[in-house]
Amino acid sequence: MVNFIKKEYTKIALLIIIAAVIGLVVRFTQPELEIDYPEQDTVLSRDDFTVNCGNGEITVGVSSWEQVTALFPGGENLGLSTIYRPPAQDCLLQFTEDENILNKMHISSDRYMTSRGVKVGDPFSVAESNYGPDYAKIMSKEKPGYFEAVYGSGNNNNIVFQVRDNKVVKIILQHEIYQ
Repeated sequence: MVNFIKKEYTKIALLIIIAAVIGLVVRFTQPELEIDYPEQDTVLSRDDFTVNCGNGEITVGVSSWEQVTALFPGGENLGLSTIYRPPAQDCLLQFTEDENILNKMHISSDRYMTSRGVKVGDPFSVAESNYGPDYAKIMSKEKPGYFEAVYGSGNNNNIVFQVRDNKVVKIILQHEIYQ
């Protein structure tokens, strides 16, 4: 019985060591990020999270599942029921689990424009002139020419411009539910 317990403790210790080694390998092989924080946050209003979709507008943090799917009929749920992809597949829409309110929009084409007039394909200077110089800049040494400009405050209320070779390649609007 004592040998059986020793074997079990040895197996558990070995699993813990393997998990720790894997964790360290993952930690030290990830690219190091460099973040430049702004002196002050850009103040974003409710209008900044509104996107004109051609046949209507949606507002991240406000629009319901019913409103969004009425503008984008025929899309599909991805994995979890909170992620919706319209048929054109040029954006992803994420909803809150309980309230079913749009809380994140990933835009990957020039079909949609932010309320301040920035779209995918624009030079980053357009975003900077429309939103200002106060953004957090996230860069990786492994990806020269690529960075993310994060406007807003907090982790959940911001607009992210992914930039490659000075062109906006993706826009992410994310906002908690407006009360």
